[in-house]
Amino acid sequence: MEKEKGFTLIELMVVAIIGTLSLIAIPAYQNYAKKSSEVSCLAETKAYSDKLFIDINTGVEVFNKQDPSQLLDSFNPTASACDNLTYSAAVSATAEAEAALANIAGTIKNPVDKSNGQIVCTLGDVVTCLYPFN
Repeated sequence: MEKEKGFTLIELMVVAIIGTLSLIAIPAYQNYAKKSSEVSCLAETKAYSDKLFIDINTGVEVFNKQDPSQLLDSFNPTASACDNLTYSAAVSATAEAEAALANIAGTIKNPVDKSNGQIVCTLGDVVTCLYPFN
């Protein structure tokens, strides 16, 4: 008797089932990774904004005396969940007056979608964060 070569029906069904499951699982994973990177960057940006907001409003020195438009080195943002954290001054600083921070922006580090949206937290009477995701 000659041995036939090929795949059995069960082997083909297993491959079809695995292919169908991967069609569902891969987009779900990508969506999960995108959302988690957005939420992580939001948390980091919000925490940094809250810290500066509290320090500024309780009289803690946060601005550099030599260059009042710059923060002290201990307040310079370091990001791990965001690509970078930046701040902008609402009022130009002079030797007599310190700058007032307008907002803190975090660029989302997204492993799936390279659009790199930004989260912007505004320091006003309260800290308000705007973000481009749902």
